Amino acid sequence: MANTHRLLSSPTKLYEYKSLETAEATGTMNPIRTLAPEPMNNTGPSWTPNPKKVEDARTWLWQVSTGVSRAEARCLDGDVLEVHGMVCGTVESVFTPDWVPEHISRLPALLQMLRDCKPVAKRLQDCNIDLVDELVRIVCNCFTKDRLPDEASAWNQQEVRKLLDATLGDGYLNGPIDINLWSRLKASNQGCSLIVSDNGLIGKVGAVREMARAGDMITTVLDRNSPLLLRPAGNDSYAIVTGAMIPGLCNVFILGQLPHPWKMQLVDQLGHPEPQPHYINLETGVTTREDPRLGSLPPDWVRVQGEWQTSQPIFVDHFQNVMTGQGPEAGCRFSEG
Repeated sequence: MANTHRLLSSPTKLYEYKSLETAEATGTMNPIRTLAPEPMNNTGPSWTPNPKKVEDARTWLWQVSTGVSRAEARCLDGDVLEVHGMVCGTVESVFTPDWVPEHISRLPALLQMLRDCKPVAKRLQDCNIDLVDELVRIVCNCFTKDRLPDEASAWNQQEVRKLLDATLGDGYLNGPIDINLWSRLKASNQGCSLIVSDNGLIGKVGAVREMARAGDMITTVLDRNSPLLLRPAGNDSYAIVTGAMIPGLCNVFILGQLPHPWKMQLVDQLGHPEPQPHYINLETGVTTREDPRLGSLPPDWVRVQGEWQTSQPIFVDHFQNVMTGQGPEAGCRFSEG
């Protein structure tokens, strides 16, 4: 992987090399029970592929951002959807919405301890904060966002267990506080499940059509934080189960692990509908939006953040040459050569 980085100096070439040369990277799928396609306005730079220029082509709700430009998902004949992506793993196990994980069963003890602490109680009262709701929010966010230590950018089951055991101490279960806490946890997580991938990463999925199952394929493209779960349906077709949130899985599979001492952290940013990935050098304190696995942007190239609208819930970052105004895909086709 390191040799590849030295040979390929631009984000475009690295994406081409790691994704599009792979036979499985381009496929035609017959999606079953999918959401209906919706026409989308193209708000990116002029070089961004415009699906409206292709007859009967539409983008879908899960239109993807490659980190280089917007990738198209084309509806070929009403049922067949052509996409570009890779299989990054499979679902190993699923925790249902009413799951009470034994390794965080000590949360009620922490809750009681905080309530008994007078300064904390006064602060909660002054700020009109419900401690249970706040605790529920933190717990739910733990599995999908970086809100705790730097090393929690990609979690596995063992790391979660160690972190919570070290924080919470001893407690008891099935008391009034437990019932209140877990009922709110269930309500907050309604319609969602926690999944574990075959490499141990924890993710969160919605159950729009049906619940995820062990064995579902986790598919993605570079720089997409929300993979799709696919399920073989026979005759070379796949049912699209739901979207998922598995921080770090997509880029780790395509680009490999981040080099030491870099860590990825999702950060809330003004004007962004979702937390955006930032990369932190733990030794120097440097923070950047550019993935160190891709190397530096070539001279005269900058990141262009797309304009997000509530009527078009797609957010894409592009790269653009400040001298020519062109994007890296202008005038070239990855499939050639």
